[in-house]
Amino acid sequence: MGHPELREALATAAAKAGATVVRGVGRSTVDPGPAPSVTYELDGAHHTLRARLVVVADGKNSATRTALGIPIVVTTPRVMLTGLLVDDGGAWDRAETTLDVDGRNQYVVVPRGADLIQLYIARHADDPERFNGPERVARFLAAYRSLALPCPDALAEATPAGPCATFPMTDAWTDNPLRPGIALLGDAAGWSNPVTAQGLSITLRDTRVLAEALLDTPTWTPQTLRGYAEERGERMARLRFATALTDLLSAFGLPDRAAKRRRMTRLLRQQPELGAALGAVHAGPWTPPAEAFSPDILTTLALA
Repeated sequence: MGHPELREALATAAAKAGATVVRGVGRSTVDPGPAPSVTYELDGAHHTLRARLVVVADGKNSATRTALGIPIVVTTPRVMLTGLLVDDGGAWDRAETTLDVDGRNQYVVVPRGADLIQLYIARHADDPERFNGPERVARFLAAYRSLALPCPDALAEATPAGPCATFPMTDAWTDNPLRPGIALLGDAAGWSNPVTAQGLSITLRDTRVLAEALLDTPTWTPQTLRGYAEERGERMARLRFATALTDLLSAFGLPDRAAKRRRMTRLLRQQPELGAALGAVHAGPWTPPAEAFSPDILTTLALA
């Protein structure tokens, strides 16, 4: 399921549950404090709403976060990811999602609705060849003609069904997503490197933890809601480790990439505990034990 479909489903469910969903809003501002308010433009008129708490979820480039002066730390990208939605005529097995490496490219293939598939290629951030310019779609699809993949010709000849765009793969976080009268949620509070595709999971987990915190106390302040901030801080730190481990095992940017990956894979077979943090990606960041996130693990694998 893609973001647009899920957002629409959640908005519909919220309205059915009694929420007022307002669409077509123009510029909005948030005034924090013990009695916070939101002012927004709609159909040429200004409206002001007051609330006990304003939950801010306006994405990575959150204008509200910036206006409130809440700092965010963003890592330097190790990897650039390019994506394209395509129609491959049904050649790809819709039961399969795959991640594979061949030379400079890391391939990710994800079946989507409407019988389409999402293709991704990840490359080291220092790779001199970017998928940009008017020929980017043709060069992107040509890169899928790899013997590491099933039906490479069908993938390389697929019909584009969306834009071809490239994104830096970064992690980001705030030291504290709470301010008087304000709670940041989802990407507005910081995100996990998309290489492990945790964005929607993080947002839904944020929603659950914050909602439970609100229900646990009649007083909504940064102090009484600090459990949300603490849980999120440790959760995101664990996911940062998992994405760093994922990038390391992909050996991006190394001239002897295939040999390096073989050595690390062999070491993981001998000492599977070194890869335990990867469980955070599919089973949740609280599933692996704390020792699975030791910095020594990255050093050991890097020296393999």
